[in-house]
Amino acid sequence: MTDPLIDGDGHASMIATLADGREGIWQETSPGTLELTVIEGGASPIGGLNFDNIISYALNDSGQIAFEAELDDSTIGVFATDKSGAIVPVVLIGDLIEINGTDVLVDDVRFKGLAGFIPQSGRGVTKGLNDSGQVAVMISGELQDGSFNYIEAILVSDAATGGAQVPGDANGDGNVDLLDLDILGMNFGTMGGATFADGDFNGDGNVDLLDLDILGGNFGFMSPSTSVPEPAGLILCFVALLSAVASRRR
Repeated sequence: MTDPLIDGDGHASMIATLADGREGIWQETSPGTLELTVIEGGASPIGGLNFDNIISYALNDSGQIAFEAELDDSTIGVFATDKSGAIVPVVLIGDLIEINGTDVLVDDVRFKGLAGFIPQSGRGVTKGLNDSGQVAVMISGELQDGSFNYIEAILVSDAATGGAQVPGDANGDGNVDLLDLDILGMNFGTMGGATFADGDFNGDGNVDLLDLDILGGNFGFMSPSTSVPEPAGLILCFVALLSAVASRRR
């Protein structure tokens, strides 16, 4: 094991090597429980390509990671986990990005050397990933304006700042409604090992009244693309919510 880091909740992360020689990044989800976040040979978010070599990584206080990796087609890029834990691409060699209104064809990315650019809050140390999920990457490439000029720049990306889970939205559709209540009801009483998708909205591994209170407090939340229900519908929904709890207690 190498490169041990710790987040704001006291959860550790590290790079470890399997018996077959593949390296991966493991993160502690609860005391003594490690889960694999990314592994060499595992699927990348770039369609059809796998991670071939993990080069370096950083961890923020929220438990997100950012890492530089080489894909199995030899492309090198920087990736990060968003607030839901999904791995998203930040920037890759070959990307065409806009800087000050001009397109730049990226031919080099450097993440490991960015320790001095974004401060970690309150710790007096620095890294290329801040607690909001922003990632800083040193890039270089050729301007695509016909000048053939070559530039280096620091890219600060918001690619990993999204993906936040809506409290109470067990099925991840952006709404908190009867579908989520049904999931919580089916798992109500689970003690240990539960996930957000099971109805464990406070992250303690259980599905109980604390989670029901979170769902109830957000019940009726709709994503911007979903119409808002009439007030009468909400009253009926809360009646169903209370009925579900009563049935689980009998």
